[in-house]
Amino acid sequence: MAQSISKTLFWAPHALTAGNLLCGATASVFVLSEHRLDLGFWLMAGALLLDVFDGLLARLLRVAGDFGKQLDSLADVVSFGLLPAFMGMEMLLRYENQTATELGFLRFSPLILAVFAALRLAKFNIDPTQSTHFIGLPTPSMAAFFGAWAMAVHSGSLSAQWTHPFAIVASSLAMSGLMVAPIPLFSLKPKNGKLSPLLWACAAVGLLSAGLLGWWSISLVVLSYVLLSIVFFRPGHVPSQGS
Repeated sequence: MAQSISKTLFWAPHALTAGNLLCGATASVFVLSEHRLDLGFWLMAGALLLDVFDGLLARLLRVAGDFGKQLDSLADVVSFGLLPAFMGMEMLLRYENQTATELGFLRFSPLILAVFAALRLAKFNIDPTQSTHFIGLPTPSMAAFFGAWAMAVHSGSLSAQWTHPFAIVASSLAMSGLMVAPIPLFSLKPKNGKLSPLLWACAAVGLLSAGLLGWWSISLVVLSYVLLSIVFFRPGHVPSQGS
């Protein structure tokens, strides 16, 4: 009986990780075959929630280990690597349809996001220093940037210029570079039971800009996260409210 309970506890967080992978795979199908950026975004959001809670549950049950870390990265490659890449491809397809412009192989350029997401996750798995902070932009943050962009496009209030190939290709290259750049970024996880003041600053940016920018406020939060980290964050130092 005790052994059965132990096995159940071991697999419980991995079931959430599998749910993350399933959300990402299902969302990819909706984006590619049904052209549903909205369903892709909401399933991405579901994958993100599962990605947060699988780690919390693993630590709570004290079953965190290498197996869970590897499975989590495999799921993240799909949900936060391939999925945003497919969203970028879908946005380029919409530009083609709206402007009658043939993009050819350029339409596949967002796939570079999946490649660099895999590189970033592999680097994370073998780097012990990233237990307290991140080196390079986390893949969920990159995915949120493109997911919010996709939802803004889905709303139908944007002109074709917002899906211009230059904007999407340039953003794909920039985000790919940020994922593997040797830039220390503050952790989004609580430390000693407290969240970083920089995280509260990012939340404030999102709340203040939501009414004006709509879905773009999420992308702005991601950019704020990077900029605040570059300006204020120093590894080994958690800024206090008074610093």
